[in-house]
Amino acid sequence: MTAPTFVNDSLAKGLSKQSIEYLVMAARMCSDAIDDNILDAIRAQRAGKSPAKLANQLQAGIARLIARPGIHGRLVPGTARSFGYFYVTPEVKNDHLVFSVAIGLVNTRARLGQPSIYPVVEITRHSVERLHQRLNTTEFGQVYFEIVTITLMALDMHQAAKQTGSRQWALPSRRGIFVAVPGETAPLSTLVTWISYDHLSSKWSRLVADLREIPQLGEFGTNHKPRLVDILSRHSWLQERYEAHPEPSAGPGKS
Repeated sequence: MTAPTFVNDSLAKGLSKQSIEYLVMAARMCSDAIDDNILDAIRAQRAGKSPAKLANQLQAGIARLIARPGIHGRLVPGTARSFGYFYVTPEVKNDHLVFSVAIGLVNTRARLGQPSIYPVVEITRHSVERLHQRLNTTEFGQVYFEIVTITLMALDMHQAAKQTGSRQWALPSRRGIFVAVPGETAPLSTLVTWISYDHLSSKWSRLVADLREIPQLGEFGTNHKPRLVDILSRHSWLQERYEAHPEPSAGPGKS
């Protein structure tokens, strides 16, 4: 019988380093491959290839790439000659893991170009460590999926927090929340820790319940800023500076 996993502080630190390296490497490979696909399409466009055939070829190539493990993205349907796509891409900056959303719009009747990159959230190494520890997992995939579920809602939430003067807020993921604070560089939010739903305090639980009133929160192409402003305004304590509580030395727990 296999002994249960127990991720302590020391193991969590090592796992967070490996997770960050893995996520950045996978994203860079995907991004480079998408760039290569677009460059090939530009050459084919100049050679006079049919716009419809070119769109089909490029769409199929990008779809394969963003379906890879470790990549979170989706195609956005368009016409026979146009479509959109997005994917989440991380990189390391100033010892933080910065997640950006790459958005591409393709029209094979017009000039083709690379996707636009929009930084949305930065994650401290501490948050990645806490994810491994509180999920009690050594698997990178479980950590990654917690992070990517909040990247698309992060920008709307950051703007709503700025309008309401909030100095802390929650970004609900699949199994818990990230506690976010204003980043040093707009429009970035900084995720300072992660808490499972089982260990939320009553005030964080009430905030999460209000956020769940919003359907499709975090879906691509949605704008929930007005409702987020209303919800954050109900919780005046969010305007206070976030103070971390003492944390357990090992194992799942609350912040």
